[in-house]
Amino acid sequence: MPNNPPSPPLDGREGPASVLALLGAGDLVAFSWLSADADLAPALGARESLARAAAERMGHYDVVAAMLDEAVGTHEGVTPYLGFLEEVGGRMEAMSWEEQLLRTAVMGGMVHDLGDVLAQLLPAEQRERVMQGASAPDDVVIDLMAGRLSQDEPLRARLSLWGRRVAGEALAVLPAVVAQIADAAGDRREAVTALQAPAAATMSSRHAQRMERLGLAA
Repeated sequence: MPNNPPSPPLDGREGPASVLALLGAGDLVAFSWLSADADLAPALGARESLARAAAERMGHYDVVAAMLDEAVGTHEGVTPYLGFLEEVGGRMEAMSWEEQLLRTAVMGGMVHDLGDVLAQLLPAEQRERVMQGASAPDDVVIDLMAGRLSQDEPLRARLSLWGRRVAGEALAVLPAVVAQIADAAGDRREAVTALQAPAAATMSSRHAQRMERLGLAA
């Protein structure tokens, strides 16, 4: 979990459910992106790695969806957050497989980081359950790209610019996502909005770490 001051968990059903819905949306979007990356992979090994990572995200989504069904009787609350994330993804049309992979690593990773921060608003039992098996989709991408990038200076320069653009788009959607969760938090609205700045800081710092692992400028 991030190194931010802990917040008391949200009360009631709708507040925690909204956090779970965001986590579920992040899983579904990561699944879609990783699956698309796998379809375009130039080699069998890369396709296998990306397909396995996509399957892991779908498996975690099933856990989150079941938790929502238990809590509020439906997991339809995922839909608004899907809209936010898919809109951001739609604004970033990749021109190559490498750009598409980096979008998955950066955007998927930063969405995971946001969920990591906001998960502290969940009751302890829910938080522990939902964080099991939760991971950012960046490790597989870094494994696939790092070696090639180390030998291709023009590609590194192009992807450094692309990564900064993707990160900017991810941070731009943060206020809307936090506002959506805060609306469901009732009298705990301020507890949610207070996490916006720590979430932005966590997303930015971890983005820099991911880019460094790839040998790219953040």
